[in-house]
Amino acid sequence: MHKQTVLALSFVLGIGFAGCQQGVDYGPTGTVSGKLTMEGKPLLPQTQVVFMHAEKGYAAFGNTDSAGAYKIISWNDGNLPIGKYQVMIQAPAGSDPDSVSAEQMLEPQMDGIKEAEFPFKYRQTSTSGLSYEVKAGENSIDIDLTK
Repeated sequence: MHKQTVLALSFVLGIGFAGCQQGVDYGPTGTVSGKLTMEGKPLLPQTQVVFMHAEKGYAAFGNTDSAGAYKIISWNDGNLPIGKYQVMIQAPAGSDPDSVSAEQMLEPQMDGIKEAEFPFKYRQTSTSGLSYEVKAGENSIDIDLTK
C-alpha cells in the first residue's frame, strides 16, 4: 500500500512540475553554439557541453560532432534565459559496461569505458573554471580546454 501511495504522489508531482513549464516566461533568451577543443584539437564526437545557470539552476547541453562543433539544444528548444552560466564537459558514453573488466573500470582517468581526453576538473561546474555570459540572441562560445 505504501509503495502505491509513493508512486501516485510521484506521478501527481511529475504532472504538476511538467505543467509549470508550459507558458513560463523566462524573459529574454539566447542560443549557444561554438566549438569545443583541447589545445586546439577536437575531442571525441558526442562529448557533452553542459551549461548550468549560476543562479537559477537551469541546465542544458549539446553534443559535439567530429570537428568539435556543438549547439545547446536540450532545454526550451535551445533558448536559454540570459545570464551567467557555469560549464562542465562530459566524455561520451562508453560502450557496453559488461564488456569491460573490473581492472579497466578502476584505472585512473577512465570514463566508464574510454580513457578521458581531458582533465577530470572539467567534469564538474565547481572545478571547471568555465563560466560564460549568455546574452539575448545568438551566442558563439568557443571553448579550448588545456591539460
